[in-house]
Amino acid sequence: MPASRNSELARGIIGLCRSPEGRSTQELGDILDRNRNSVSVYMSDLTRTGILFKGGADKSFRFFTDPAAAQAYTQTVIAALVVQREESAKLKKERDAKRQRNKRAEARAQQGDKPAQKHKKVSLAARDSGLVIATKQQEIDRKRFHAQVNVIWPEGVKITIIPTGVDTRFMAFIEPGKGQISRDWMARRRQERRVNT
Repeated sequence: MPASRNSELARGIIGLCRSPEGRSTQELGDILDRNRNSVSVYMSDLTRTGILFKGGADKSFRFFTDPAAAQAYTQTVIAALVVQREESAKLKKERDAKRQRNKRAEARAQQGDKPAQKHKKVSLAARDSGLVIATKQQEIDRKRFHAQVNVIWPEGVKITIIPTGVDTRFMAFIEPGKGQISRDWMARRRQERRVNT
C-alpha cells in the first residue's frame, strides 16, 4: 500500500529533510520515534515521486528536499571514500613492509648473526672455460668420477654396462601369463568350466 504524502509521518519526514545537512533513515526513525521500516517505506515513496532526493554512496545515504544539496553530499562522500581507501592502502603497505623486516630479522637471528655471504659473480668466459666449478656438489661429483676411473677390476669379473636410457636394476621381468593376475584369471576360468559342465 503506497504511503500517503498527506499523512502526519510524511509531513514530518519532509519537514526534517529540509535542513541543509539532510537526514538519514536512522535519524528520522529516532526523531519521529517510529520503526525504521515504516520510515523507509515513506522515504522510498517520497524519493520515487521526486519530493525527496537521495545523496551519498556506499551505505552512507542522506535524504534532502534540495537536489543540489543531495548532489553536493554525494560528491563529499565519494571524496571521503577515496581518501579513506588511499589511507587504507598506505597502512597496508606499511604493515607488509614491517612484516617483511620482522621476517628478515628472525632469519638473521636463526643464522646466529652470521654475516650474509655474497655470491661471487662469474664471467661467462671463465665459466665456459672450465676453470670455475659452480657448486660444491659438482666438485664432489667430479672427484667421485675420477676416483671410479682408477678402479682395478679383478680377473673373472664380468662388467655389464647399463644403457643410459633405461635403468633395469629395479625392474621385474615377468613372462606373459606367468603373473599373479594371470594365474587368478586362469583359476577363475577353470572354476567356471567346472560349474558349467
